[in-house]
Amino acid sequence: MTVKGSSIIEVVVAIFIISMSIALSGVLFNTVFSSSDRLLKQRAWYDTNHLVNEVITTKNTEPLILEKQLYTVSKQTQLMDEAKGLWLIQINATQGEDKLLASRRLYIEIPVNED
Repeated sequence: MTVKGSSIIEVVVAIFIISMSIALSGVLFNTVFSSSDRLLKQRAWYDTNHLVNEVITTKNTEPLILEKQLYTVSKQTQLMDEAKGLWLIQINATQGEDKLLASRRLYIEIPVNED
């Protein structure tokens, strides 16, 4: 009994079919995964935390609205105690008008310049 080998054309066709099935499953996985609500919330948390770190390092108390591809990150500021320079910073990531994805609040003290 002899076993026949495969021709080069059969091997190339088999590799092509396997490659296409892997590529299509990757595209399908990416489409499903990128549209998941969990991933969207993770991205929103990342952006809110990044903005919190920026506020802490730069001491910037200006209101801000960042339009992202799928959601909006907004920073609202309120002066709580002018004598002590105490600010309340509220950072929200929302999708549309009503869906809150992430929210952070922090108090920051910015010393008053006494010249």
